[in-house]
Amino acid sequence: MRLNCIFCDIPLKHNFTIQSHDSFSPTIFPEYTLPKDFSIGYCDACYSLQFMDLVSPEILYKDSHNDTSSTPTWKKHHDSFYEFCDQNIVDKTNILEIGGAQFILAKKFTEVYPINYAVLDFIEKDSEPKIRLINGDCEKFKFNNETIIMSHVFEHLHHQSKFLENVSLSKVNKIILSVPNLKHLLHTDNINLIHIEHTFYFTPIHLFNLFGKYSFHCTSQKEFMNHSNFFCFERKEEIYKQLTYEKDGSLSTFFERREKKFDSILFKETNTNVWIVPAGHYGYTLYQSLQKRNLHHKIKGFLDNDTSKQNKFMKSTSLCIYPFEKIKTEKDVTILIYGGPYTEEIKRQISTLNSCQFIIF
Repeated sequence: MRLNCIFCDIPLKHNFTIQSHDSFSPTIFPEYTLPKDFSIGYCDACYSLQFMDLVSPEILYKDSHNDTSSTPTWKKHHDSFYEFCDQNIVDKTNILEIGGAQFILAKKFTEVYPINYAVLDFIEKDSEPKIRLINGDCEKFKFNNETIIMSHVFEHLHHQSKFLENVSLSKVNKIILSVPNLKHLLHTDNINLIHIEHTFYFTPIHLFNLFGKYSFHCTSQKEFMNHSNFFCFERKEEIYKQLTYEKDGSLSTFFERREKKFDSILFKETNTNVWIVPAGHYGYTLYQSLQKRNLHHKIKGFLDNDTSKQNKFMKSTSLCIYPFEKIKTEKDVTILIYGGPYTEEIKRQISTLNSCQFIIF
């Protein structure tokens, strides 16, 4: 259980309690028992919202449950982040990517440079040519002199200080990150701002101050759309001067607003052919909120363009996940889209298949 703030190390104050099924992850297998409730804590010093009850990474990431190689926004992200890494890594002799077992960035680098590229991940799978896969935990791993890359991985860690302390004891001089733009998600009232995998809210200042404690200074940064923030941190001799945190009053009431949004969900009697898009955390959160309010019986299934999710049952439901083409010949279709930053992209793709009604959350 997380009792202290991961940035300030002071006790978190209880902010909200959500029932287990409201935060249940579609990636968790039924044999694992989750806490009955999840407590959310708030830090009065740095204004961060954080899950206090945590689920072991070995359970959460037992298997790969997401393939971002084929969706339009993620394709652009991977290309842009590769360019950012390429520009900021002068010595490309040794690169260690944490959590990159899809090998997307690894393939981009190894196709261009004759380098020693390794991927550290919980997932067990075969390595690719020119890429070495290491099974392990970055909070315990013995680093050497690699350049570290993390693409949408840092926000999954439970003990960020342990990871950075571990890195600081090595000869690693550079860490390059891509992380979600949580500030944008908060300002758009995204109901999956933090969840069972992304367990804490942070801004760039949180990262600057945390990395600065371990002598890593931000030397380059870039915003990718409203989707991600890229950062390059380099080890430096000078003492880092901590920045002042900015308070956002809307953060402390986030979960109260989320519940009110769920309570406002209504269906017409004519809405009988209803589908949820997509099938990851976003769609599952929406389904469970409908189930809690006894509105789930009209849902026929989930739609997702991620091939790794298709033709499988959504865990803990009797509903299957289908490709978008499933509704091409369906009549009177209602699509519930809860896609966060991917909503418009999803709507455009489905509109080419069916002139359906959209209800957007």
